[in-house]
Amino acid sequence: MTPFGGTKAGLAAAALLIASCGSPGAAPVATQRVTQVSAATASPTPIPTVAATPTAAPKFPSGIYVMRPRAEGPGGQLELIGGTLPRSVLVESNAFDVSADQVVWGGMSDVTVARPDGGTQRIQIKGLYGMGRPSLAPDGQRLVIQATEEVIVPGGTPPPVGDTTHVMTVYLVDLRSGSFRRVGALPTSPSTQSEMPVFFPSGDRIAYWVPENQCLTINVHDATTLAEVLTIRDRGTAGCYQPRRGVLDGARFHFAVSRDSSRIVVSGQLQVYDAKTGALVADLHQAALDGLAAAGYKIDTRFPGAANAGLYPIAATFSPDGKQIAFDGSVEKDGTVGMILCRINIDGSGFTVVRPPVPVPAPQFTNNLNFSPLWPQWR
Repeated sequence: MTPFGGTKAGLAAAALLIASCGSPGAAPVATQRVTQVSAATASPTPIPTVAATPTAAPKFPSGIYVMRPRAEGPGGQLELIGGTLPRSVLVESNAFDVSADQVVWGGMSDVTVARPDGGTQRIQIKGLYGMGRPSLAPDGQRLVIQATEEVIVPGGTPPPVGDTTHVMTVYLVDLRSGSFRRVGALPTSPSTQSEMPVFFPSGDRIAYWVPENQCLTINVHDATTLAEVLTIRDRGTAGCYQPRRGVLDGARFHFAVSRDSSRIVVSGQLQVYDAKTGALVADLHQAALDGLAAAGYKIDTRFPGAANAGLYPIAATFSPDGKQIAFDGSVEKDGTVGMILCRINIDGSGFTVVRPPVPVPAPQFTNNLNFSPLWPQWR
């Protein structure tokens, strides 16, 4: 800011009055001498310096973020439940992540960064293709994302059924340099690919979903060494999870980490695990089913869901204080189907419908709701 400076005024006055009057022959008149008078002793009042108050940079505010599904393609318009965004953001992908300073999503070979001041940047990641489902590190300069190193040509012929070359795995990407490191094992088939990566808010760990001998697991890795440090299996670190009873068991696909990095919620099951030990600490699944029924809704049965485990819940996210979980799912009421957004306390109480169902005009962009078209993120 350029401060306003004050002006300096100075006055100097001198008066010398010599009075001499009379005519020739008149009596002399006394001469009066006036000495110089200076105003320098009378200091002017300075104009005070005024410092302008700096304008705070815009931020993406706290709250629950979702996409409003669109018909033209994956993704949708970003919305803040009950709030106003500093700018309009159209997420052109099926997933996003958000912090106070940016919204990010993946593309064919780049990552888009939308900032709250209106700026948008596309960062090329040479060597990765089909990038999606990003999760930001707390420093905002790195993220984990699922992708493939096999070239995918935009608009080209889709890989044939059974193709094993374009399988996804998880990568740690540096947004400053565009460099990347593979986190998990290189998959050999679609049944071994890794998906849904999450960066712990503590910055020290990365987690992702991966099948293990037909069992559905959550793997946790050290964010520096990339060594595996924990595997969550069936209700803990042992056993094999497979949803044999469909929606009564719930899908194991989406998951989220609490702000303090102490808890992991497996969204489709609404099971909460200790992030250090893998111990099951809370199971909210039945409470969510009961709450939905009490609100007059039924689970949408048009599609089977991930691993045939149903469409409710699908994706979940912790509140900033870790005391609540918001989650979505596809439901039906009076012949109308849509994606509902709900909230529940960590102890299973307080089920609330946060927003009534909204339509999903093109479910094919989420593999018929295998993953969430809203992608709720609570920050």
